[in-house]
Amino acid sequence: TTNLIYTVPFVVYGIFRYLFLLHRGTGGNDTARDMLRDPHLLITGLLWLMVTIGVIAWPV
Repeated sequence: TTNLIYTVPFVVYGIFRYLFLLHRGTGGNDTARDMLRDPHLLITGLLWLMVTIGVIAWPV
């Protein structure tokens, strides 16, 4: 669906947040651990999932 474009801001924010953790030096050794322990990445992932399911389940 073309409405998946609305999920792009979540993906972009998640990528830049992970890059921020890499450059700050607190992340990068274990990607899965970083994603599960950083509250920003957790919230972004959950929001992305909710919007994606919403866009797919209720197309306009």
